Amino acid sequence: MNAEFAAKMLEAKRLEAEALALLVPPEARQAAACAVRACAAAALGMLESASAPHAPSREERAAQPEPKQRERGLRSIVIE
Repeated sequence: MNAEFAAKMLEAKRLEAEALALLVPPEARQAAACAVRACAAAALGMLESASAPHAPSREERAAQPEPKQRERGLRSIVIE
């Protein structure tokens, strides 16, 4: 993954978080901000682990649960 793509993804996620924050009532914004930070940290962890030098073994892949299907209502973000 190149740095330009990662920077655009982070910017898109920041804009998405700002737009979502406008929909959250002021009383719940602190909790929403914590949730956004947790999601951002998880996303960065995924980006960092994606560049790992080795792939999981066949046994490790078999032990992992199946990925969840995309939830309805989620939309992809267009990055130019």
